[in-house]
Amino acid sequence: MGELRLLGPVEVRTADGVALGGEPRRLAVLAALAVDAGRVVQATTLIDRVWGEDPPGQAARTLGTYITRIRRMLEQSFGDVTVVNHPGGYRLTAARDQVDLTRFRDLVARSRASSCTPESRVELLRQSVSLHRGDPLTGVSGEWAVTPFTVTEDFSGTVLTPLQWAANQAQRENGSSWSPGAVRVGGGELQISGTGRNPTGAGNVAGAVCWCLEQGIVRTYGVWEVRAKFDVGSGYAPALGLYSSVDPDTPGWGFMTMARFDEGDRRVMYPVMRGAGSEHVDGAPVAGDFTTWNTYAIEWRPGFVTVSLNGAVILDTRKLPGPVRIPTVPMYLYVQINPGPEGSIPAPNQETPSQVAAHVDWARYTS
Repeated sequence: MGELRLLGPVEVRTADGVALGGEPRRLAVLAALAVDAGRVVQATTLIDRVWGEDPPGQAARTLGTYITRIRRMLEQSFGDVTVVNHPGGYRLTAARDQVDLTRFRDLVARSRASSCTPESRVELLRQSVSLHRGDPLTGVSGEWAVTPFTVTEDFSGTVLTPLQWAANQAQRENGSSWSPGAVRVGGGELQISGTGRNPTGAGNVAGAVCWCLEQGIVRTYGVWEVRAKFDVGSGYAPALGLYSSVDPDTPGWGFMTMARFDEGDRRVMYPVMRGAGSEHVDGAPVAGDFTTWNTYAIEWRPGFVTVSLNGAVILDTRKLPGPVRIPTVPMYLYVQINPGPEGSIPAPNQETPSQVAAHVDWARYTS
């Protein structure tokens, strides 16, 4: 079965897997019809979507020419899909499962049904995210097409979403380790724990996760948001931010930490940023009660980075006294607990709770 693809570069995918593109304006007309497949779209609406405030003098006639070409391409590619003329407008006859955007919406709607089991919800959301090949409507100009690509993970299942999230397993220099056993999903949240009181770190265990697999969110630029809270516990430091899987010697390498908590009472957090070959940029410490739910966000753009706490900007690289190298390599979201002793993280001791934890309610990416 062929498919009209909008969740990425706009294209027509034929039944034998051939991707058909075309002149950008024609693709814009096709996209303007496909977002409302099965419904009549007024010609004036199509003209506004395709040309915005600067339509050509013969916009209706030009639109008709594009419709004719689109109709020919669709009938040759699908056979059962065409564009039908209606008084004052046009209707694309594609079925719901022939447009990736509509399939995405249907999958999400099914996942939200009260009868949907947690396991089925995870699978439906996995299928919906897998339809994205990049920013929707890539190659289509016009304000209506500049709709942000947004993905939200609400941890409503019982496992990390397959092909998107991964739990880290690694031995650390201080003898502690990151283990998948310290990561669980349940009760509508992601829980990452840390256990052990060995003051040298040896044998202590914590969890670390990333949104980094094949169908995860590995992006250059965008906005990441995380709603989280953290149990108290000296000797363990929760952190969340962006990191890259490429070698640090790669041009444009860097990392960004939107929140790190070195003190056991979780009353102070600070952001960190580092570009390739440059010193750490530590944001000013921010006081608060981080054992309660807070929303942390980082906006990463070509010319600047901002870090926000509950909507208030706490670090803006444009306001720093000196230049900052903005990383340019693709990065992914991570959330982890670092067992001490390490740098400013104190060693665990007898006063350390038997277990500390990071609780994540949801995570979101917006292009």
